[in-house]
Amino acid sequence: MKFLKEKNFWVYGFDSKSKKNFIDVEWKGNNILLFGSEGEGIKKHTEKYADFLVKIDMNEKIESLNISNSAAIVFHHINRYQK
Repeated sequence: MKFLKEKNFWVYGFDSKSKKNFIDVEWKGNNILLFGSEGEGIKKHTEKYADFLVKIDMNEKIESLNISNSAAIVFHHINRYQK
């Protein structure tokens, strides 16, 4: 990640405790998306490389999503945003 950050990539970490919703990001340029494990999230060692922390806004009855669901939601949104 250090190498890619030096090459002008932005690193977005997905964290349910973040204040900013990922749909409010302007998805331009080169981006790295960091997803954590279900329930536990991103490890602190990995989180320190994130330039921004964002969340997927969910119903409060849902505690967390697994990685495949999170990635599908985010990739679908980014793909639609960039068109």
